[in-house]
Amino acid sequence: MVFYAAVGGSSNLLMHLSATLRMAGVPAASCEKCEEINRMVLCIVDVLPNGPVNYTTVQLYLAGGVPEVILHLRDAGYLILDALTVTGKTLGENLEDRENSEHRTAFRNHLKEQDVVDSTDVIMGLKKQRSLD
Repeated sequence: MVFYAAVGGSSNLLMHLSATLRMAGVPAASCEKCEEINRMVLCIVDVLPNGPVNYTTVQLYLAGGVPEVILHLRDAGYLILDALTVTGKTLGENLEDRENSEHRTAFRNHLKEQDVVDSTDVIMGLKKQRSLD
């Protein structure tokens, strides 16, 4: 839910998340909890259809996509970094690998060169965080 708030995700999440949790035998979060998270985590992604500029999905991908948003959520303290992942490493270790990867740098440079767009305009991060209403 924290991720969906950060990207300005669809309210359909509540239906799908509730169904997934039910199938897993886990109690669903209340509407109040979802509202609390949405108030706590402002949208930091400017991509169609929820931003003033409305960058494309491809530009979001080149700006870093899901991993980049998760790096910002890490910096905000929203994640449990010692959680073990399917890679056999912790979430924190995976994010450190991503943060220092050549892949990340190459894609961000491509976005800048091809579209003349800075990745921090697409995924604004905490310093540029703003409400996109």
